[in-house]
Amino acid sequence: MAHVVIGVKKEFVSKVPELLKDDLVSRQSIVTRDAAALDMKSELHLVVIEGNEQGVARAREIFKDIGEPIPDKDALEVLQKIKEQEEKASMGVGMIFDA
Repeated sequence: MAHVVIGVKKEFVSKVPELLKDDLVSRQSIVTRDAAALDMKSELHLVVIEGNEQGVARAREIFKDIGEPIPDKDALEVLQKIKEQEEKASMGVGMIFDA
């Protein structure tokens, strides 16, 4: 599965929802987080898009005016931290239903 993590500066965050409405991009898996929420020392808003090659390429294209892909090493760290957050959240929900 192809992916891209785009770092968007705070002043452009308000444009993200409109760009995510793109027909091709909207059909991909999309996660947005502030870097600070992932314990990263950055003020970027992160947009993670995973899916097919065409959808990821389109995301790179439409986001080029407001952000840029972060380096692969950092992108893998972002993906891992998001996965960990989602796992913790699902474990918490499981504990509620087990009680």
